[in-house]
Amino acid sequence: MQTASTAEMCKFAHMDDYQRRIREQVQELLARTGMDATGLARAAGLAPSTLTRFLNDPDVKHSLSGKTMQKLIDAASAGGAPAIPTPPGKSEVRPAPDAPVPVLAEMKRDVPVFGTARGANGDGAFVLDMSEVVDWVRRPPGLIGVRDVYALWVEGDSMEPAISHGDLVYLHPKRPIHPGDRVVIVRREGLEDQHVTMRAYVKQFVRRAGGKVITRQFNPDKEVEFAQDEVVSMHKVLSMADMMGV
Repeated sequence: MQTASTAEMCKFAHMDDYQRRIREQVQELLARTGMDATGLARAAGLAPSTLTRFLNDPDVKHSLSGKTMQKLIDAASAGGAPAIPTPPGKSEVRPAPDAPVPVLAEMKRDVPVFGTARGANGDGAFVLDMSEVVDWVRRPPGLIGVRDVYALWVEGDSMEPAISHGDLVYLHPKRPIHPGDRVVIVRREGLEDQHVTMRAYVKQFVRRAGGKVITRQFNPDKEVEFAQDEVVSMHKVLSMADMMGV
């Protein structure tokens, strides 16, 4: 695999951490499939400029949404279009023999998607029902054999542009959480009709301090604090690297 030149690294030095991570993950997909950006975009049903501009334009302001990344992963997993012939004198990038790209049909649809409903208090909260499985989705290659993985359809836009309303996110309750990780926090919020209300929030974990869990959201950009004794659970939203096993 070719490494980025110093000039190229400087070219994208202004990108924020999220953009850099997404760019690296797309480059990994390209390397695993042997495709170029135009071929992968077309295989995913996207306009080629969606990917080429994100990868090549140092002044790009947007990132790729979770929905777009899922389309790229699905296209890469399915094999997509054949790689464009490599020009003479340049090395051809192909998946390693011991790391084949899984065929989409071979990825088991055995990850449960639990029910969610938009909250009414306007703070990005949603009601999470862990007793209701509303769908089953495919298991990414990096999660084969991993227990307790589940998924959610995100409600709300408080984490845009990193995570958008309607995005599918995968979570694991036992993965360690570090500052900067995206998380789903479930908080106990009093009694309603003799039942404890559990509200869930998608945020970025910052730190624990003074009996509080301190998080960040992006839309609008601000810190959000949760009392530690009200937090029922905090599960990591798995990154593309987690899901691809890289």
